[in-house]
Amino acid sequence: MNTIKTIIVEDELNNAKLLEHFITKYCPEIELIDSCKTKKAAVRSIKKNKPQLLFLDIILEKQTAFDLLDEVDFSKFNIIFVTAFDQYALKAFQYNTADYLLKPIQIDELIAAVKRVKLRNDKNEFTHADQVNILSNSLTTANLKFITISNIDKVNFVKNEEILYCKSAGRYTEFYLTDKRKLVA
Repeated sequence: MNTIKTIIVEDELNNAKLLEHFITKYCPEIELIDSCKTKKAAVRSIKKNKPQLLFLDIILEKQTAFDLLDEVDFSKFNIIFVTAFDQYALKAFQYNTADYLLKPIQIDELIAAVKRVKLRNDKNEFTHADQVNILSNSLTTANLKFITISNIDKVNFVKNEEILYCKSAGRYTEFYLTDKRKLVA
């Protein structure tokens, strides 16, 4: 089996060790080649090791993952953001983002994210920032009023007026729609 050369970038040692444990136990397709605590170490490792995948925390000491990505060619690898901050999700998808996992990490979400990366690697699919910018600009100028509701296998675009109400279900939110559908995010 072809493995995916992977680097973890996480400044919290306990979080890095837990992610390493989960990857080792549940994701045999991953080959961990490095784990970095700082932006500087990560830039050096990325340039030296040329990974196929980064597990990347958003906040790295006093900088962000985006500061790191501005210094490397991120078009050559996939990124799975692993963070406690959901407000950066939209910005994250301007990069070659395969997934955005919120802490605490759920094993099933991790496994699904790695499978998506493997599929993207097998198909040699990468999203370039200019593609995302074109989409973002076209959506902004169109002044569309919708939200995205993502679940484990797809992203749903739902008009605001189609949402009857939302209900909290633990770590998930249930969206009840006018057409009697229920979406879970």
